[in-house]
Amino acid sequence: MLYNFLDNTEKRSISTCNYNQHICTLHPDRIMEEHDLIYIREGNWSIAQDGINYDLMPDDVILLQAGHHHYGKKPCTSAVKTCFIHFSTHINDSIGDAVTDNPDLWIFPMVVHCKNNPMVKNYFNRIIHSYWSEDEFAEKKATAYLDLLLCELVDRGKIKKQRDSMVEDIKLQIKNTPNRFISNKEFAEQYHCSVKTISSKFKENTGCSLHAWQMKIKCQMADELMQYEPSITLKELAATYGFYDEYHFGKCFKKTIGYSPKRSK
Repeated sequence: MLYNFLDNTEKRSISTCNYNQHICTLHPDRIMEEHDLIYIREGNWSIAQDGINYDLMPDDVILLQAGHHHYGKKPCTSAVKTCFIHFSTHINDSIGDAVTDNPDLWIFPMVVHCKNNPMVKNYFNRIIHSYWSEDEFAEKKATAYLDLLLCELVDRGKIKKQRDSMVEDIKLQIKNTPNRFISNKEFAEQYHCSVKTISSKFKENTGCSLHAWQMKIKCQMADELMQYEPSITLKELAATYGFYDEYHFGKCFKKTIGYSPKRSK
């Protein structure tokens, strides 16, 4: 498996970024002098780099590195909508198959699957919005968001010694969508398995039910938010973390954390 290695010790500059739409076309056949980071918003597309083909689906991200040959092997199916960012290179950037723990490098796979991770799409949108704005700090904002995006790709794509990758994906999805409770049935449909399988795998790996884990993480996040935002109301907290109302939130919070949300530490 091949990985991108990008030096993270220096700021990158963005030459251009935008939204794009391709209708039954091949990816351009070219070798660029800058990196091309692509996010698939809709549709499926096949893109090759140096003879290796990558079949991309919605919410996939691929980095086409500068100095490498990129082209399409087959036209996209119907319309494909993308976001793209062209940014500067560094002498230490490379592609390889040996993963190291070098803290001076962003390391992530050639294709990062970002389904259920809204932060990646959010950073692409923020970068494009900042780049095209008339804000005096537009360039600084765009490059700062690029750093955050690359960090998110590293976190999403890195290899972990996980007891169960499905459970880790579920936990990540819960953290990324704190405003709603997700049912066992919804996760079962998403992962094409039974409710019993979802329930047993989650409990085996975490020691508690899926609902109890959701309740715990939401209350912990709310507890921390109250420390940094003392003016936030219980009604706002309830809406933020997917509870029916402030009374439901208060009752669940006290049962989970052990004290009333009005108590100050």
